Amino acid sequence: MHRLARAIMEAASLFEHCRLPEVFGGHPRTRETPFPGLYTKADWPQAWSASAVFTILQALLGIYPFAPAKILFLDPHLPEWLPEITVERMRVGQATISLRFYRSENGATRYEIKDQEGILHLVRQPSPWSQSLGWRERIKDAVFSAIGSSGKAA
Repeated sequence: MHRLARAIMEAASLFEHCRLPEVFGGHPRTRETPFPGLYTKADWPQAWSASAVFTILQALLGIYPFAPAKILFLDPHLPEWLPEITVERMRVGQATISLRFYRSENGATRYEIKDQEGILHLVRQPSPWSQSLGWRERIKDAVFSAIGSSGKAA
């Protein structure tokens, strides 16, 4: 995901207003040809390309809101090229939250709550529908979530 996210972000930076077109082609990038191949009839922005950045961000941060239970699942993994990012005023049900995600010196991604309005419980673990975790990992993650990323009980 880190590699794909970087490639999409780098490609977006080459287009006007960082807007990804509907379609573009690739070729080996060199100093002489840093720009992707363009399709002259491609439209932009498109719904998928406009939402691509948010989908990538959701994947990197492992954000999965479950509004009926007032829960926000998080499983953040920031790449080296993105050491910090802040999500401001994200709505989950009736709650609003601002979170700062950052890479620690050992490469682990941590988070801190910058602002919160309303009731919202943060649980640090992959989505409940994740196929990659067993019950031991889920218990460990639930305990870590109760302690919080600061190491203090919430």
